[in-house]
Amino acid sequence: SRPRERKPSEPPWAAADPCNHGVTADRRVRTREGHLLRIIAYTDPKTGEGYEFLTNEPDLPPGVLAELYRRRWEIEKVFDELKNKLSAQKAWATGLVAKESQGQLVAIAHNLMQLYQGRLEQEHRVEDTAEEQRRKKRTEELQRVAATHGRAVSSLLLDARKATQRSVKFVRWLRHAVREHLTETAAVPRLSLLLASL
Repeated sequence: SRPRERKPSEPPWAAADPCNHGVTADRRVRTREGHLLRIIAYTDPKTGEGYEFLTNEPDLPPGVLAELYRRRWEIEKVFDELKNKLSAQKAWATGLVAKESQGQLVAIAHNLMQLYQGRLEQEHRVEDTAEEQRRKKRTEELQRVAATHGRAVSSLLLDARKATQRSVKFVRWLRHAVREHLTETAAVPRLSLLLASL
């Protein structure tokens, strides 16, 4: 295929690479102070809405940076999980040290749940079937709409799994297993049944 034409201020990037689908430009600009920055233009494959991302990261492919920016929005889902599923709605105390300690413990709890859910998938083949079905439907709809408008979907977007939020079923199961001092052998079959149902 013919190489994509580019402006002198635009470094070469692989437009054909599936991870860069949706990227329309990757330009270098300088600030008034002389700092070199990148502006990455990206078109959402579903809505056709254009975005521009400003970064000082010089080396990563533009599609990777666009996906990282998109995933930043998922951080809101973490706050929702902490507030509503883990009941971390109020500060334990008013002091700065206490608030920092609470924040660190909540972050550790979130990370441990994520790691444990991954371990359950690997060692016990326990998967959130309902969430995977919903994800599959969302992905198929995204591809259908994008194809209708002649837009390609980034491979990073297709392969992405939301790592920011656990299902309510998983959180309730874990809370129950801890409170009841259940062994993993006794608790895992219950989780399998829970996650298999829609």
